[in-house]
Amino acid sequence: IDESTINYLSNDSFVNPAEEGVESAQLDDNTPTISPYLFTSLKFNSEHELRWLIDRERLTQVCTEKMSSANTFEKPDNSFAKDIPIITNKKVDAFIRLYTKKKRDIFIKALERFPKYQAMISRILQEYELPQNLIFLAIVESNLNPKARSHANAVGLWQFMSRTGKHFGLSRSWWHDDRFDPVRSTIAAAQYLKYLHKMFKGDWELALAAYNSGSGTVRRAMRQAKRQGKNADYWSLKLPRETRGYLPAFYAVNLIFKDLKNYNLALTRQPEPEIKPKSLRLSGGVALKQLSKVLMLDHQHLLDLNPRLRLKGLTPPTQKQFAINIPQNLDLKPSQIKAIAELEKKRFKEWKIHKVKEGESLWSIARFYKIPMSQITANNYFKRKNFLKIGQKLMLPVPSDWTPPKLPSKTQLAKKDLESKPGVTTVHVVKKGETLWQIAQKYNVSIKKIKYWNRRVLKKRYLKIGTELVLKLPVTLASKLP
Repeated sequence: IDESTINYLSNDSFVNPAEEGVESAQLDDNTPTISPYLFTSLKFNSEHELRWLIDRERLTQVCTEKMSSANTFEKPDNSFAKDIPIITNKKVDAFIRLYTKKKRDIFIKALERFPKYQAMISRILQEYELPQNLIFLAIVESNLNPKARSHANAVGLWQFMSRTGKHFGLSRSWWHDDRFDPVRSTIAAAQYLKYLHKMFKGDWELALAAYNSGSGTVRRAMRQAKRQGKNADYWSLKLPRETRGYLPAFYAVNLIFKDLKNYNLALTRQPEPEIKPKSLRLSGGVALKQLSKVLMLDHQHLLDLNPRLRLKGLTPPTQKQFAINIPQNLDLKPSQIKAIAELEKKRFKEWKIHKVKEGESLWSIARFYKIPMSQITANNYFKRKNFLKIGQKLMLPVPSDWTPPKLPSKTQLAKKDLESKPGVTTVHVVKKGETLWQIAQKYNVSIKKIKYWNRRVLKKRYLKIGTELVLKLPVTLASKLP
C-alpha cells in the first residue's frame, strides 16, 4: 500500500469521543428515551393525542402499549426514503464544537472531498432505498478519504474490516483490495446498513451502533440492559467507548451541513457529476503501465480509475481474469484489441513462479536465481516477515523461460584437470564390494594419486557404489584395458 495511506484515527477522523472529552457530557433531562425513528413510525389517532404525549412518562407508556399491541413492527410507507431523524443534546453539541473548532482543518478536508463523492453515494443510497443523510456517515468513518486505514486495519471510505467486507462482496488479495474502491465499498456499505436496519427492526440508532462495533456487541448490550431492567435503546446501552460517541458524531455532522454558513464554513465547489467508467476484462498479470500505452491514456489516470489494485498497478497474476475500469467514452479499436491480446500472451514473460521446497529460504532462493532478496519480499505476500511455507508460490522478477545454468559435475571438473597431463584419461565406476586398494591394483596406480585426482569426490572415508573416479593411465596400459 502506498505511503499516502494514513491512519485516519490519528489525523483524519473524528470518532474518538473519549480523547476529545465528549464522554463526560450527559444527556439532557428532556432527551426522549425512545428512538426518534420509532416515535415517527408509531401511528397516533389525532393531533390532540400527540400533544398530550409531550409528558415523557406518558409518551413511554403509550408507545410501549402501541408496540405490544402489534404482532410485528410496522414501518411507515417509503420509510427508507426519509432521512434519519436528527436529535440534539449535550454530546451532539460537544461534537459540533469539536468539528468546527478543534478539528476544523480536518472537517474542511471533508468539505473539499464531498462534491467528488456526493453524486455517487447519493445514487447508491437511493438505489437501496436508504436515507440520503447516511452520506454523512462516510465523513464520520473516514473523513471521505478512500485510502484511510484505522488502527484495527479497517480501510476505505466506509472502513470495512476484511472479514465483514468479504461477507458483502469485497474481495482482497496481496494484489488487490476492493475496500479501496469507493463505488464497490459504498455498495457493500449500503447492503450492510440495510441488513442491520432490518436486524434491529427499523431502529437506525441501534443499526448505526452495530455498524461501528458489530451487531453482536449491540445485541449483548441489549440483553444486559434488559436483565437490569433498563431501556434497550442506544442511549441506555453500555457500549464501547468509541461507539458511545458514534451517533452524536453522526448527528453533529448532519447539523453542521444543514447550516454551514452559521459555522463560517462552505462547500468549495458544486457537486461533480459521477464518473461512471466501463469495465474491461483482462488476464491476470497485466501491468496498467503497459496497458496505458496501448490505450493511449495517462498512466496515473488509469491508476486513479482502479484504486483497488495495490501493487504497482498489476492485475492479480493469481486470477485468470480480472475486471478493470477504463473511461466510459473510450472505444477500443481493432488494433488496440490485438495489442491487448499480445500483452496478455506476454504477461508472464518477465515473471517466473517458484514453488517453495523443503529446506529453502529466501536467501537460498535469491542466491539460486541471482536476484536481491528485497525484490522477492516486495513482490510477494508473507503472513509473517520473511516466513516461507512449503508449497508457497513466489512471483520472481526473472524471465519465465529462465533455467538454472548447467554446472559441470565434480567428475567432469576432475577430468578437465587431467586432460592437460600426458597419458589417457579414463573413468572407473565403483562396483559393489570394490575398495580403493583393489582399484589401484587393477590400474597399477597408487591410492594416493587416485585420492588426489578425485579430491572433489572422495571427501568421505568410504566408497559409494556408482561413484565415478577419474584416472590418468599410461598409453600402453590404457590400450590393454577392455
